[in-house]
Order: sequence, then structure tokens, then C-alpha cells
Amino acid sequence: MIKRRTLSTAVFLCSYPFLSAHSAFATDAKILGSITDHSNRLPGALVKVVGTNQSTVTDYDGKFELAKLDAGRYQLEVSYMGYSSQIVDVEINNNEVKLLNPIVMDNSANNIEEIVAVGQIQRGEMAAIIAKRMLKILKMLFRLMASVSCQTVTQLKQFNASLVFL
Repeated sequence: MIKRRTLSTAVFLCSYPFLSAHSAFATDAKILGSITDHSNRLPGALVKVVGTNQSTVTDYDGKFELAKLDAGRYQLEVSYMGYSSQIVDVEINNNEVKLLNPIVMDNSANNIEEIVAVGQIQRGEMAAIIAKRMLKILKMLFRLMASVSCQTVTQLKQFNASLVFL
């Protein structure tokens, strides 16, 4: 039993370099870039590596970074609402940090004509909204009445309690 366990441990230890060979040859290459239109940077643009599940979104300055890439040729698909999508070809080497020229998006082909937003409200929700507004109005009226009543009493030279409730 001990020999079998020792033998299986030895086989595992000898084969471990072959099992982890993929991680030994993986690179830490990066692609850096920015997305703009003809005059502005575009925050929130989607940058996808075609054929993979890797993607990123541009930051506030329209800049992006795609890290942990293997060496090779890639196609980046850049999309932004209201703009035509673009495909950019990129070739990257082992451990290279590739800085792309700014990718300029064109919005001349995609003009948004009209956006229609449709919503529904339930009867109970509408009743609650109306009741809340009525309560606000009533509170304002009571404050106004109290304010007017106090002013009326202080302006009268003779105090008459019946005037307070008018």
C-alpha cells in the first residue's frame, strides 16, 4: 500500500511540469488604447476581443486596457450606443504592452430618430401617490392656517378667542 502511494506521488510530481506547461508559457501582454469621436472622448464604450469572452469598458477618459493576453493576432470590436461598431486588427508579442492610436468612432451612419418609453402603473400605486400628495397639501394648509391664526391674534389689540377658529 505504501509503495503504491509513493509511486502515485512520484508520477504526479514528475508530470506536474507538463500539466502546468500552459501557465509557464502564458504571457502577460497588454493592449492599451482610447476611444473618441471626432471631438469627445467616449466613456463606457465596449471593447471586445473577437472570438474570446474577454472584454472591457472604457473609463471616464475613454481609455481601456486588455490585460493577460497571449501573443498573436486579435480583432477588437469597439461599440458605443449611437455609433457604428468598428473592428480593429492588432498583433501583439510576448510580454508586450501595445499602445494603440486613438480609435475614432463615426456616428454619421447611426442617427437615432425617436425613443419611446412606455410604462404602466397599477391602480394601488396611483392611489398611494395621490394620497401622499394630498397629505402634503393638507399639512401645508394646516401650517398656513396656524400661521395666519397666530398673526391675527397678535395683531388684534383685544384678544378674542373666537377669531382664532375662523
